[in-house]
Amino acid sequence: MVTAAREITLVHARFRADIATNPVDVAAECALPPSDAPRVAQAATRWYEVHTTYGLRIDELDNYVRDISEYPELVATEANISRITSDVGFLNIRTDLERLENSPADPEERIRILAATRAISHGVDVSRLGIMTVMGMPNQAAELIQASARVGRNEPGLVFCLINPMRDRDTSAFRWFAKWASYLDRLVHKVPVNRESLPVLQRVLPGGLMAWLYQKHEHDWLASGRGHKKLRQSHAVVAALNAGAIDESTLIDELRDGFGIDPADPRFRRHAQEIETFVHETVRQARLNADSNRTMPDLLDPRPPMSLRDVGMSIELRAEL
Repeated sequence: MVTAAREITLVHARFRADIATNPVDVAAECALPPSDAPRVAQAATRWYEVHTTYGLRIDELDNYVRDISEYPELVATEANISRITSDVGFLNIRTDLERLENSPADPEERIRILAATRAISHGVDVSRLGIMTVMGMPNQAAELIQASARVGRNEPGLVFCLINPMRDRDTSAFRWFAKWASYLDRLVHKVPVNRESLPVLQRVLPGGLMAWLYQKHEHDWLASGRGHKKLRQSHAVVAALNAGAIDESTLIDELRDGFGIDPADPRFRRHAQEIETFVHETVRQARLNADSNRTMPDLLDPRPPMSLRDVGMSIELRAEL
């Protein structure tokens, strides 16, 4: 499979070399008139210069990189190859992404080969990526969709799926590839986090409320001259409520708009009711329990998450020493 990936990369490099030396003949091979030769040459440099190889396993990707490094027409300098894997530093990845999007004029500094793992699957939106080789079939259809979506973002992309005959899943995909590809979207497992999930809305409402208080109402409250404490303090929120600077109906409307909840849509009727209940209960708790020693997040249940890992119930472990 590594050898096949190398051969595809070599063919691609030779194809680009042919375009650079004689774009008219290449245009003719593609059934295009001679007048389109400049466009073919431009496309080969802009959209199809970089060959992306996606590896399921880091050792296979390492073998591929070691293999192609022996071919000067592929990798003339170290700058011609880039890696996006979990063991590469963020700053290095960001620098290479900038070089991909804004390719240097010096050929020795241009990235020709991009070797990547699933680290490329999310957040890498480079318009210049147009050709990819996938070494092996991922276990999840979503991974193949995410990986292959990195190419062809502005112009049509080409993806080669290499089959490992030693893996049963790969041979099955090869046998039924046309049917399997046509149903690819339906094979994606649904995730529990989606905008129609009521528990998800319940979890994010406290953070949404504090975002509105911090980013909008706090500025207006302090600028009005009536408030001297930031709205993180629970007694300051009660003061703003009593002064009419904040009211329940406004908070309800802001949370509905912020989370895209249309109360007229039957799908979101329960979501709209959940927002109303949350705001009414929050205001009630603030009026009952607010004091100068308690922050507003202390009164919210659940508390706004402090990090992306703060999504579950916390437990306290005690030990007698």
